[in-house]
Amino acid sequence: MPHALATPPADLPARAPAAPRGALRRLLPALVALLLALPLAVSGGRMLLAGIADYQAGAFLVDWERAAAEPRPRAADIATRAATRAAALYPTANGRYLQRLGHIQQWRHFRQPFGATLAEPSRRAALEAFRAAALARPTWPDNWAALAYAKLYLREFDA
Repeated sequence: MPHALATPPADLPARAPAAPRGALRRLLPALVALLLALPLAVSGGRMLLAGIADYQAGAFLVDWERAAAEPRPRAADIATRAATRAAALYPTANGRYLQRLGHIQQWRHFRQPFGATLAEPSRRAALEAFRAAALARPTWPDNWAALAYAKLYLREFDA
């Protein structure tokens, strides 16, 4: 006599095979790792773009220092945008990027004398960038020296 449970009755629908529980258990850690890695990848991408923009701004500074001449307005604008982009893309306040922004602003009119009204807007922008750099890296003496130098060019003296 054949076994009664060997074949399903004709009136019951055939069930699809159930997904193995082991596959789900293996997939879950990978999904969690992917969800945790996504913010790191976004932050890393922003830091990469900030580094590229900082490199561009730094290349302008090196060229201006080598030529020992004030930059052309278009070059100064491009370098300022690159330095601003680098500081904005970095996830936190980066003193190095902010200090570079200040140096770019100083170079716009570096041949102008102390207190020159033509140079005041760029020198004020440099002063603000150096202040932000000093807040980001308060123990770095270069930030404070650059801040003092910017104040000297503006003829602002602390009492």
